[in-house]
Amino acid sequence: MLRKAKIICTIGRIQDKLEEVMEQFITAGMDVARISMAHYDLNNDLDKNYLEKLIGTIRRVAKKSGKTVAIMGDIQGPKVRIKDFVGRLQGKNEIAVKCGEEFILTSKNQFTKNKSGASIRYEGNFKFFEDIKCNIKEKDMPIEFWFGDGRVILEALKENITSTHASCQVKVAGNLKKGKGISVKNSMISPQVYSLANYPKDQTDIKLLLQKDVDFFALSFVNNKEDVTNLQEYIRLQLKKLKLPRVQDRFPIISKIETEEGFINLDEIIEESYGIMVARGDLALQTKIETIPIYQKQIIDSCLTKGKPVITATQMLLSMMNFIEPRRSEATDVANAIFDGTDALMLSEETAAPDSKFRVDSIRMMAKIATKTEEEIGRLSQLEYTDKIDHRHEKALTALRMERDKIEKELRNRKIINQAYQNKIIELQRREDGENISYNSCKIAFESKFSAIVILTETGGTARIISRFKPNIPIIGGVYNAHIARILKLSYGVEPIIIKRDDSTYPFGELKQVIGQAKKLGILKRGERVILVAGYPRGAPGTVTFLNISKIEE
Repeated sequence: MLRKAKIICTIGRIQDKLEEVMEQFITAGMDVARISMAHYDLNNDLDKNYLEKLIGTIRRVAKKSGKTVAIMGDIQGPKVRIKDFVGRLQGKNEIAVKCGEEFILTSKNQFTKNKSGASIRYEGNFKFFEDIKCNIKEKDMPIEFWFGDGRVILEALKENITSTHASCQVKVAGNLKKGKGISVKNSMISPQVYSLANYPKDQTDIKLLLQKDVDFFALSFVNNKEDVTNLQEYIRLQLKKLKLPRVQDRFPIISKIETEEGFINLDEIIEESYGIMVARGDLALQTKIETIPIYQKQIIDSCLTKGKPVITATQMLLSMMNFIEPRRSEATDVANAIFDGTDALMLSEETAAPDSKFRVDSIRMMAKIATKTEEEIGRLSQLEYTDKIDHRHEKALTALRMERDKIEKELRNRKIINQAYQNKIIELQRREDGENISYNSCKIAFESKFSAIVILTETGGTARIISRFKPNIPIIGGVYNAHIARILKLSYGVEPIIIKRDDSTYPFGELKQVIGQAKKLGILKRGERVILVAGYPRGAPGTVTFLNISKIEE
């Protein structure tokens, strides 16, 4: 049985046997490799050389193994981190702090030598300590600086925070490392629209990653749609400058929901994004932790309505850094995310941290839990499955019709014929037709026990529409280039197969190509019945107009 939920693995610094480790990751079940750019300084030749080697190794090993593996570059954005230890701790990479000790955080490199502290690094058009003082939520409550989800907590009173530093006391003791992220409790950084002009590191990172043909960019701390559109415009300009080919009109951007404002503006962010990540780590620090399960379910449901891939991330199998089996609550967490409808599950420290003892085992375990959960979903009764997808179908149709009604009303008010508006209405009608055909293909597949849904898709849009209904059989997607194949590794149940375009035999000749390759891969067998889906004639991306039923012959 093919696993449907996709697995994202964060790749850290692998000093020895890089190729061997990547082979193990891919064999264990990695679909997408995530690279966190916060841990790379591309002005440092060692960092740049390692990153280029890492990307090249992932591509080479994937090709050698016959697997499709995507690469996600996670852009740092406005994250605040420890730059260096200063004062009497100068020169150290890791230190231990004790409860009650004084510890100073500073934005300046100059520091009193007999004090203990750390300088911080961040980019963007905000002033860290000044913003914290201006945005205190509870005036009588101290500010808390959290490291590693609260493994170390520093506490500072408002009067001990200046424009350049905060004099803190250690509230929770532990170890601190250079590069560790900092989150703030009882205050916030003033929300700013993400503009690449204020983030030189992100600019450098994006240029290199585009040259290396990464498949996704993940953007941290997305607060509104402008954050996404600004990044999209910058990528568009860079692709033009670098004279790199564009497969799609919009580059696949994954928006990480990590703030209260991001959650409030979720619908507009989803609209502008390729997909969404439920980044539970920082989201739990920026909001109340008891709201996280509710936010997670609502984000997944909104993405299902819009037909956008959604990733559930952070601490899914964290205990496997030290133990061969996860905690029982973690296994349940993975399964529940799949029951809720997530497309992908992400491993962070489990696969990235150098001291993680069971990196490969955590991937295998996640794959085992996912496969078992999907078997259970496949045992739903016809009534249960229909009820589940009816809800998604109706919500999607309602959203499309509301958008169309809004445009038609605008046209009536203007009392003129506006071609752009007319084209938008036609596009929405096509999307509604595609929604209906995709829904019915999944419903028929479940009722009549078909073996697969075989589709043709130019940009992956058709595959994503069908994927949102989470059919209990594979969605085998015929695509025309490697980039589209890789980005579909983020969509639940989709198995991409690259074929040759053949307008003279479209759609049946190309569908035959897909089936032929699927047979060679062992996904389909002679005598099985499949549902065929395509846009006919070739239409706009995501347009679905053709549905047929076929039995696989020799």
